[in-house]
Amino acid sequence: MEKLHLTFGSPSVLTNITTRNTDKPFFYFVDNNNHQQYALITIDLNSTFFKSNLNFKILNGQLNNNIDSLWFFNYFSLDIREQETYLSKLKIIPTDSLSFLCCQSFDSDFKFLIISNWSNEKNYKTWQNANNFVLTKIDSFNSLYSQKKNLSH
Repeated sequence: MEKLHLTFGSPSVLTNITTRNTDKPFFYFVDNNNHQQYALITIDLNSTFFKSNLNFKILNGQLNNNIDSLWFFNYFSLDIREQETYLSKLKIIPTDSLSFLCCQSFDSDFKFLIISNWSNEKNYKTWQNANNFVLTKIDSFNSLYSQKKNLSH
C-alpha cells in the first residue's frame, strides 16, 4: 500500500531535503495565505520518511501535477461512528475535482487528510458543503495551496 509523507517548512529547509534525496519524487506546495510556508510531499511504500512524522496510508485517489490550479488540504478527525457514516463518501472521487487523494494517519485511525485539486474555488466549496464532515469542530484544518514546480521563488 502506498503511503504519503508530508512536511512543512521554508524553501531552504525543503530544498535541503530534496537535494539529499534525488531518487524520490516530490510535490511542492506554497500556502496561498503565507508565501513563506511550503509543504513537501512524497509518496512511496515506506512507513516513514520525514522527521515531521506526518505519515498517512492512502485510502483512495491519486495526486496529479496540476500546477495552475487550486489545491486544498483538509485535515480532520472522525470518530468510529462518524467513520461508519462518512468513510464511504470519501471513497467516491468528486467528478469536478482534478485530483483527489484521501489518506488516514498512521498515528491515529481518527485523523484524515484530503488533498484535492479544483479548477475553481466554487467547485471545491460545493463539494465541501455537501461533505461538511470535513469541517469538524475539533482538529480541523483547511488551507488553500498552489503547487510549484520547484522551491525557487
